[in-house]
Amino acid sequence: MAIEYHDELNPKLWDGKTLKNEIKEKLLEIYETFKQQLLEKEIPIDVIDVLLLGSNAAYNYNDASDIDLHLVVDFDDVPLNNTLTQLFYNSEKSQFNDTYDILIKGLSVEVYIEDINAGTMSNGIYSLLQGKWIQYPTYEPPDDVNYEELLNIYKIKISEVLLSNSPEEIKNMINEIKMLRKLSLMNSGEFSKGNLVFKELRNDKSIQQLYDKLSELVSQELSLEKVGELK
Repeated sequence: MAIEYHDELNPKLWDGKTLKNEIKEKLLEIYETFKQQLLEKEIPIDVIDVLLLGSNAAYNYNDASDIDLHLVVDFDDVPLNNTLTQLFYNSEKSQFNDTYDILIKGLSVEVYIEDINAGTMSNGIYSLLQGKWIQYPTYEPPDDVNYEELLNIYKIKISEVLLSNSPEEIKNMINEIKMLRKLSLMNSGEFSKGNLVFKELRNDKSIQQLYDKLSELVSQELSLEKVGELK
């Protein structure tokens, strides 16, 4: 998928620079539903802000771009160390995202929980609770970025790892892709080769294939009989 860059914010969500009221209300409803489910499980969460960010808060969206809904929390206020808090919240948000297939104007909504001290890397950041832009996106169409060679390298790597039937190798591959994106964002920003490769692998479900295969292999390891051979 080629890089898409537009001269206006996504008209499905925005009226010029203003978030459409029906979109805002629905995103806040999603946030309240997620928060309430956590509270019903007696999971502490004190939300400082709810942010809309990513491609759909900037000019580089496409038809496959998710709506990224981030709940900002101060992990220092949670009675766990920060690493355990992150793991705990990651598990809950993954369960929520996997349970509900939420679409707004045909766009998937993904809920995240982030530490206020972690810092948010996004061109555009809009606060739903404050009803205003925290950071209005800059309009800077990128130069052409040739990432096809790197993308093909990772597609080959993923194919080989999927055939290995090794949970450890699959975990390492997932972590390698995550680090590729993280380092690329830090060094070269949103239109870096590593981040674009990550998005391509996410959009064509290559990353999901790794997670699915890992789940299958771990299920087999934890089973007394092989999966599919129960009598």
